[in-house]
Formats: sequence, structure tokens, C-alpha cells
Amino acid sequence: MEAKVFQMVRYCGCVEIVESFANLEDSKKEEVAEFSVYTLTRASNSNFFPSPCVNRTVQITEEELKRIVGRKKAVPEKSEELYTVIITPYSIKICKKEKKPFHYSELETVMTEKAKFSMNLVSFASLDFDIFVSFVAKNDDGTHRAGYVLECSDNDSAGQMFDVIKQFFKEPRIYF
Repeated sequence: MEAKVFQMVRYCGCVEIVESFANLEDSKKEEVAEFSVYTLTRASNSNFFPSPCVNRTVQITEEELKRIVGRKKAVPEKSEELYTVIITPYSIKICKKEKKPFHYSELETVMTEKAKFSMNLVSFASLDFDIFVSFVAKNDDGTHRAGYVLECSDNDSAGQMFDVIKQFFKEPRIYF
């Protein structure tokens, strides 16, 4: 399977996840994802402020939420910046096009990798409020886990991004 590229994606940030999703019911995983989207869009001054757990019965208690989601969160300094997200069977990369000096006074546009998540360390993905794709991933050494939120430019892009991540979860991965 080849890489899929998504343009004009806003990186909303991440929240610390202190408890594994392994033993959580699917509905509770979704609610944690929605809470992460809500928390990060509020913190990053997004123009869209979703209401958590809209139009359905809440399955997770406040105590459970506090036990699963840590206090640490990180939002980008320039929350309005748009990124390119590249998804392969092996990784999710968040990249930024930047101008770099090239030959004296000339500038060239280069793609700079801002974050990379190994697909074998991604444990959960969700499509939230039709335009947000969130996922839970551990860092490279496997010691810390966080929920990451990406805001797509439209519903179609978000649906496609979510479907690609789901597909790569199901495909066998070969690591060299």
C-alpha cells in the first residue's frame, strides 16, 4: 500500500493518556477521544468549539476520565498553521512546508518533518465531529502515551484520513 497525503491539516495538539485503552469499552474510548478534541480545540483557540458527548448518553464517569487522561497537554504555538500529513503502513508523519535559504539569497520550499508516529505504536484512532481525526500513540521508546488531534479541512478529507489509518491497522506490517 502506498502513502496517502493529506494537505491543509491543522495540528491541534496532544493530551497525555496515562491509562491504556486496552481494557476500555469502545464507547468509552470514543468519549476520551471526544474529550481530547474538545480540550485541545479550546486550548488552541480554534474557531470551532465542539460540545463534548453531543446527542448521546455519557458512558464514562468524570473519575474514569481523570484516571485515563493526564493533566499534561501541548498545543502548537501557532495553532492556525496548516500541515501536510503523510500516512503509510509504517507511520503517521506531520510535516510543514517551509522556506529555507538556498544558494546565497535564493529560497527553496522544503518539507520539514515536525512529528512522526510509528504505526505499530498507534493503538486507537477516531473520527470526531466529522472533521477531527484523533489517535493515541506511544512515543518511540514506548514509555509515554498521548492522544493527538488533527483538524481536516473538510468532512471528506477527515473521513478518508480515518479510513486510511483504520486500513493500516488491519494490514500486516513487515519491519526491516
